[in-house]
Amino acid sequence: MRFVSFEGNVEALTNMLGGHVDVLSNDVSAIVSHLESDDLRVLGVLTQQRLPGKYSELPTAVEQGYDVDWSVLRGVYLGPDVSDEDYEWWNQTIKELYKTDRYAELRDQFGFFPLELSGSDLQETLDAQIAQYRELSEEFGFTQ
Repeated sequence: MRFVSFEGNVEALTNMLGGHVDVLSNDVSAIVSHLESDDLRVLGVLTQQRLPGKYSELPTAVEQGYDVDWSVLRGVYLGPDVSDEDYEWWNQTIKELYKTDRYAELRDQFGFFPLELSGSDLQETLDAQIAQYRELSEEFGFTQ
């Protein structure tokens, strides 16, 4: 198998649907419409537990004997020059958005886990995940 790197989800998905690649690692939110039209099949979800809601029928890699967790943390990320005041405003605003029914609807629509992190909690989780991904990337031979 040969690893091919694409610039983003759209390019990768276009190449798969066009028959140029056979296997694709992507997140459910990027392939929702294709799942519903049977344009592709999911081999396994790369999380420790099944996705919630309408994607709960998708098997995990763990269930199939592969101990792989390659979860993606979606979020709002700010640049380094954002003031502490603006950073805190965004942090509080996002915490309030997490409490809304609309957020829950969108989270379920796109198959996201209810993982409402922000601020330093999100940063700590990201740092740990980046370290894990670095290790897995080396193990899989994705880095040189």
